[in-house]
Amino acid sequence: MKYLILMVLLTVLVFGGCGDDDSSNNGGDSDSDTDTDSDTDTDADTDTDTDTDTDSDTDTDTDTDTDTDTDTDTDTDTDTGATIVFSGAVYGYDGSPIAGVQVCVYDVSSLPCSSTTVTGIFSLDVPADTLIALELTATDYVNTLYWHRTGTADESHDLDFFTETEVDTFAAAGGDTYDPTKAALITHFVDSTSTALAGVTFSLTPSSGHGPVYINSTTGMPDVALTQSTVAGLGYWANVDPGTGDVAATYSASQCVPSGDATAGARTVDLIADTFSVLTFICN
Repeated sequence: MKYLILMVLLTVLVFGGCGDDDSSNNGGDSDSDTDTDSDTDTDADTDTDTDTDTDSDTDTDTDTDTDTDTDTDTDTDTDTGATIVFSGAVYGYDGSPIAGVQVCVYDVSSLPCSSTTVTGIFSLDVPADTLIALELTATDYVNTLYWHRTGTADESHDLDFFTETEVDTFAAAGGDTYDPTKAALITHFVDSTSTALAGVTFSLTPSSGHGPVYINSTTGMPDVALTQSTVAGLGYWANVDPGTGDVAATYSASQCVPSGDATAGARTVDLIADTFSVLTFICN
């Protein structure tokens, strides 16, 4: 454009400057230059960006855990692991102390046994607050189990022990022959002061063998004519089938309390062949 204008201007200067001065000259120079520049820039940029992101995450976790654990423990004797000292002395049928008797806790091999001294004294640890049996063994004597429920404090009890010859004599007095394939029972009946008590009866369930027979306080032997205990406070049951049995005692129409128990009732014990099971009942 600048070039065009320059050219026009130069033409005007050249031709216009050299014109004839004669005013009668009617000639004219007419130059009409029309430059129309129309630049229309229409830029329509429509950017429609529709981004729809739908994320539906449904996590349903249903965990049903039904755990039913039923543990029924029918053992009424609770062994807490605690022990007490059980002491006393072992005497023969004639009242003399017996040396060299082994005293153990029946069926509890983890506890050490004791052996009686020349004066019959023994002492050993036993489970606390538990129904136990002290097992007495010695040559020429009949094995004996003393059943008792211990407390939580140390205890002391004297125990009787019979030779095989004495047992044979004892059984014969009650009209029996001692059978080493069978078991036998001896029961003690005392009052709350530990005094031997007359007028007590006892039972064994299931019943087998020969009994009950009570001890005559004069002879110290079983007497089949007696129907209840004398002031000796003793009962006897011979030739019982081995197994287990419930032993109960009754005084004045009321049941007696097995030694160490809190309430009256029967005591379940093991009945072992060639073994005496000895129980004590407190009656009031």
